[in-house]
Amino acid sequence: MQLSIARVAALAGGGLLIQGWRTHRRRVRAAEAASRPMQRSLTIGKAPEVLHSLWRNPETLRVLMAHFADVTPLDADTTRWTVKGLLGRTLSWDSRIVEDVPGERLRWTSLPGAALPHEGSLTFHPAPADWGTVATLRMHFRPKVGRIAELVQRFETVPGLIALRSLRRLKALAEAGEIPTTEKNPSTRRSAPADARS
Repeated sequence: MQLSIARVAALAGGGLLIQGWRTHRRRVRAAEAASRPMQRSLTIGKAPEVLHSLWRNPETLRVLMAHFADVTPLDADTTRWTVKGLLGRTLSWDSRIVEDVPGERLRWTSLPGAALPHEGSLTFHPAPADWGTVATLRMHFRPKVGRIAELVQRFETVPGLIALRSLRRLKALAEAGEIPTTEKNPSTRRSAPADARS
C-alpha cells in the first residue's frame, strides 16, 4: 500500500519533533550534570602556605588548570578563563578572588555576565600524623541549557574530574617541582591508523 504524500509529511514531521525533543532533553541533562557542585580532596606533602602560594601565583594557576582552561591574569585578583570547545568555538569569562586567607583558604567567583557562571574555593587543613596538608578544591559551574551545557559535557569531567586533576597537578608541582607529561615520550603517542602506517 502506498503512503500518501500527506501521511509521509506527517511521519517526517513527527520524526523531527521527536528528534528535537530528544536534543532538548540531552541538553537539559547536560546542564543538570554540569551544574552539580564538584569537590575533591587530596593529601599533599607540603605546608599549606606553600600550596596557597602556588595556587595564588597567576603563572602557576595557568599551569594547574591547563587541562581544562587557559587562565590569563588581568590584575592581582582577576583572571580570564578561556575554554576551547567543539568546532573551534571558545568560551571565556572573568573570575575574581573574593576571599584570601593565606594558608587557609581561597575563594573566587565569576563576574556578572559570565558566559559560564561559576564559583570555587580551595581550603587547606593539616593532614593526620603530620603527613602534610589536605587540600580540598570545590568548583560549582552553572551552565545554561543549550550550547554551553554541551560544551561543558564535551570534557566528560563534570562533575569531579576537573577538581581532581587540578589537585593532582598541584601535588605533582608542589612535591616534585614539575607536572608529569607524556607529550615528548614516543612510547605514549597514539598509534597511527593502520592505513596510515602502510
